[in-house]
Amino acid sequence: MQPVKAGELARIGPAEVVQRYGVKPHQVPDFIALRGDAPDRIPGAAGVGSKTAAALLRKYGSLDELLGAGRFQAQAQQLRLYRSIATMDAAAPLPSLRNRKPTGSAGARLGFEQTRRAPR
Repeated sequence: MQPVKAGELARIGPAEVVQRYGVKPHQVPDFIALRGDAPDRIPGAAGVGSKTAAALLRKYGSLDELLGAGRFQAQAQQLRLYRSIATMDAAAPLPSLRNRKPTGSAGARLGFEQTRRAPR
């Protein structure tokens, strides 16, 4: 899911991820760790923007390989933390949803309804 504008989301595939960010979908958490993500308050590596993060991941393949090559050693622990924040747990249970165009308000209502129903 990709935010398009206030309240609207677009469903994108692997080709769109590569086109938009310059990295493969499996590299996105590493990309976010390096570049940062203001809405999630992930600062990223000092002095690294989107283009540099993508170029580093194309060269090294992953954050682990990049750190293993001696890059960003002073920030290694923080970058691993940022990646873990940016990584979604694929094993987390998700409710069954109808395939429809997502909107921010509908998603917010769904999240609220799921939270109310969740056992405590």
